[in-house]
Amino acid sequence: MAKEEREPEMRLPRDAFSQRLRELSNHPEAVQRRSVIDIVDDYGNLTTWIATTFRHDGAMTLFLQRNTNQGGDRWLVPPQVVDSIIRQRTSAVAVNRRKGAKKGAATRKAEGTQFIPEPPKRPRRQARAGQVKRT
Repeated sequence: MAKEEREPEMRLPRDAFSQRLRELSNHPEAVQRRSVIDIVDDYGNLTTWIATTFRHDGAMTLFLQRNTNQGGDRWLVPPQVVDSIIRQRTSAVAVNRRKGAKKGAATRKAEGTQFIPEPPKRPRRQARAGQVKRT
C-alpha cells in the first residue's frame, strides 16, 4: 500500500503576533533587535525567552516568546506598554542614583572630607599673528 502524501498547507498564520511580526520584519525602515535568554531552574528545567523589539516611526514594539518543555507562549506588547516600561525603568534608575548620591554625601560628611569642585579652567588665549607675547 502506498502511503498517501499530503500537500503542505501554504496559509500564513493570521494571529496578531504573526501578522505584526511579518509587517515589521519586511519594513525597510524598522530597526530590529533580538535577545535570547536561557534560564535553567534548580531542577535543570530550561526556559528560553526570546525578546524581539522593533523601532519604527518612533514607536517601540516588543514580541516576547517563552518556550519550555511543556510548550510555549507568545505575547505582542504594544508600543504604549513598552513606553510605560521604559519610563518606569528610567524613573527607578534616577531614584537609585539620587539615593546613592545622598549616601555618598553622608559618608563624606561623616568622614570629614569635603567635596569642593575646582572652578573650570579657562583656555589660554592665543596671540594673534604679528602680536608680541607678553612675558
